[in-house]
Amino acid sequence: MAFVNKISSLFCSTAIKTPTGVWEKIIMAFNGGIQNYAWAIIVFTIVLKLIMLPLDFFNKKMSAKNAEVQAIVQPEVEKIQKKYGNNKQMINQKTMELYKKHNYNVTGSCVMMLVYMALTLFIFFTLFSGLNNMAAYKVGNQYEQMEATYDKYAYGITYNENKEIVEDLETSFEKYNKAYQATYKTIYDTAYQAAYSSAKATLMAEKGYANEDLLTEQDRAGLDSTAKSTALEAVAKEESILAMKNAGNIAIPGRTYEDVVAEINAEVVKTYNNVKESWLWIDNVWKSDVPWKKSSTSFKEYVSLAKITYKDSITEETQTFYKRPTAQKEADQAKYELVNSAIESESRVNGYLIIPILAVATNLLSMLASQGKLKFKRKKKEEVNAEEKPKKQPGGMIMVILLPVLMGYISISYNAVFALYILVSSIFGLATTPLINLGIKKWNEIAKKRKEKKAGNDLSYKR
Repeated sequence: MAFVNKISSLFCSTAIKTPTGVWEKIIMAFNGGIQNYAWAIIVFTIVLKLIMLPLDFFNKKMSAKNAEVQAIVQPEVEKIQKKYGNNKQMINQKTMELYKKHNYNVTGSCVMMLVYMALTLFIFFTLFSGLNNMAAYKVGNQYEQMEATYDKYAYGITYNENKEIVEDLETSFEKYNKAYQATYKTIYDTAYQAAYSSAKATLMAEKGYANEDLLTEQDRAGLDSTAKSTALEAVAKEESILAMKNAGNIAIPGRTYEDVVAEINAEVVKTYNNVKESWLWIDNVWKSDVPWKKSSTSFKEYVSLAKITYKDSITEETQTFYKRPTAQKEADQAKYELVNSAIESESRVNGYLIIPILAVATNLLSMLASQGKLKFKRKKKEEVNAEEKPKKQPGGMIMVILLPVLMGYISISYNAVFALYILVSSIFGLATTPLINLGIKKWNEIAKKRKEKKAGNDLSYKR
């Protein structure tokens, strides 16, 4: 029967700190109003994408203009290259004159696209880091609250927000534990002494020692090992275990150890269900939406998800929740497994790969749409001319395949909250692409009419 004493229950004594990053604060603010991190990230993503929409519009408009100008000037550029051969300076000069003739600023268009790309990547990676920090905090905080419940009902210990003890009462669990351990010690010590004395007498007779002072360190080590083995065998006997259990049960009249443990576990499960953050089919949003992982975590998973590091150089005075002494790891694991065992019956598969599959599908459609390979409205054949047909882009199909696969991998490998961000982002992009394209078309039509009107006015003045 495994017990964790009160000292080991206090080993994880440093309280977890709330994340202070910008993204973490924003997401927690959204969650404050919605009270569910999955819905919070969905709303947050939509708001973020709406803020980015004007920039997305102008980026796509610039890309469309670039493609249009390139289609017009490409034949002339080829003529220039053919005419001037290896004279790169003249080719560059004439090409720039050609772009200037068509009111096209190469540098300006590139800067706009680079700014948009840099901002998009900055948001993606910083948000990825922020949500990983949030996941570490939430996983750690969930266990910390379960641990506090366990300590309260098992050891009578109550903490304040800094994890300082404010109350320490003796519980039925401790009474049982003390009586059990006292009987264990009595049986063990009695068997040890008897075995040691018997083995010592036998050894001294074999070696012809007149008194025990003649025993060497090696002799004593052998006697100790033999006595320990015999003592362990004694406490493992069925009658010994029954005696220890009876002693424990006598210490808590009218109740059994199983009753006490069941009560403790029930409270831990209640806390777990209160702090666990689920969403639709996903049992724990801070783990990935996959069927080969349970919603509860093993100690190894917990250490990884909560970003806890054990190092020899860390002392108990300098430790934080995330950085702990290596000497503490064994006790932490024993305590974690004891607390976590209460929720094993509540745990199930965490998800069913729905978000990763949808993330791959929507990103694939979004990439096809951005590459012009996905038409939202079919035109009649006679309305389509050669200039409107999108030209193949170098490496285009590689990106069409690579990006969705990468998004699927991230969705499987990291928490469901970030996977939801990826999914909602791609759905938003897919939904707004035809609207942006329509906006660009209307913008160009208005610009064309203004240009024609201005040209007509100029012609009237000349007359």
